[in-house]
Amino acid sequence: MRIKIFATYFGELPPYFPLWLKSCQMNSGVDFVLLTNNRVDNLPKNVEVCTVEFKNFCNYISNTLNMDVRIDNPYKLCDFRPAFGEIFKDMLNGYDYWGHCDLDVIFGDLKMFFCTQNIGKYQRFLNKGHLSLYKNEAAMNRLFRSCIPGIPSYEEIFTTPVHFAFDEGIMDKIMEHRYITVFRDRIYADISPRLTRFTLALNDLNYKKQFFYWDNGKVFRLYSSGREIVREEFIYIHFQKRGKLYCAVDPLESRSFSIGPNGFFSLDTTESFDEKVNRLNPYHGVFFERLEKTAYRLKEKLK
Repeated sequence: MRIKIFATYFGELPPYFPLWLKSCQMNSGVDFVLLTNNRVDNLPKNVEVCTVEFKNFCNYISNTLNMDVRIDNPYKLCDFRPAFGEIFKDMLNGYDYWGHCDLDVIFGDLKMFFCTQNIGKYQRFLNKGHLSLYKNEAAMNRLFRSCIPGIPSYEEIFTTPVHFAFDEGIMDKIMEHRYITVFRDRIYADISPRLTRFTLALNDLNYKKQFFYWDNGKVFRLYSSGREIVREEFIYIHFQKRGKLYCAVDPLESRSFSIGPNGFFSLDTTESFDEKVNRLNPYHGVFFERLEKTAYRLKEKLK
């Protein structure tokens, strides 16, 4: 099965970008394409970088879709992700699935999860902007053009500067209306931006003692449950709204590294589990985390 995943990023690349590349490299059975205004050297064989200026890329989208689109900033490109099957059709010959992803992720073992979850049963695999795959067939590639009562049309979305989250909520509704088979299980570690320490978002279960790490192409959470130390594997980890996390890891040398609120660090095999938690992802108590959540809500309201 052949899969190609697209990412767009305009502006200075984050410090941890080499680790993103490393996690792509370890998924040799998947091809990645990054469209960016940056020049990137020493690429893995399965990663292609298309260097293009933001304005020129927007013009390319307009010409490909044969319409005047409105893209005032790079974030707006997220609304165009459901159309990537048409926008990049010349790059998708022979591929079974195409997808889109963010750069604020570190991939685990993609192919293993694709296999265990039987990706071939689904027309869309995962439904979030940070990683989502579409079956590469004409009907799916044109699905974004669907007209559903009560839902903004793609013409409105593509010609309006505001962000609609077309790649998530709206496409979910379109797919439900069209009876598209979608794999939605939360097999990824989506880190909440509401707290300093790394915790899973929404209603996913968290623990006082836990930390996340990448090891030889796989993403794990190690946590304490009762008297047990449990290791849980994820398809990838997404650390949204964390800014430019510090990277103290040499991607060429390191086979494992921690992923936490202070950045990326090599794992010290001499440390105990408790020592790793205290250094990498410390828990400061219920009261402190309630204050953080309140501060985050107030900050969001002021935007």
